[in-house]
Amino acid sequence: MLGYQHPFILNFTAIVWPLTALLKKDNLFAWTPECVKALNMLIKVVMSSPVLVAPDQDRQFELEVDASQYALGAILWQRDPAMPQKLHAIGYYSKTLALAEMNYKIHDRELLAVIRALCHWSHLLHATPLD
Repeated sequence: MLGYQHPFILNFTAIVWPLTALLKKDNLFAWTPECVKALNMLIKVVMSSPVLVAPDQDRQFELEVDASQYALGAILWQRDPAMPQKLHAIGYYSKTLALAEMNYKIHDRELLAVIRALCHWSHLLHATPLD
């Protein structure tokens, strides 16, 4: 069920990381305090009200990205026409890095987040995917 909710949960991949690590081949299954914290956070997020709004093709999109040692994340925003200082989330994206990508320097991981986010939302941005 949480996999289905992935696009609607901010920083999903970063939150679920301790749980994902339990499923890796040759890893000892050890339910740690980090796993409990991740599960509780996911339950809290799923039970809260959604805050995404539908995209408006006539307004400019803004992209915010972040990269950690093991995951990428992005938020696609649009400004509220009535209050231009207020941003509304259109969608969330997160992806676990491959082992080789975890060795990238931080600026390369951040750029990878931009590329992956643009590919992910290319259908909204009237662009052709880079993949």
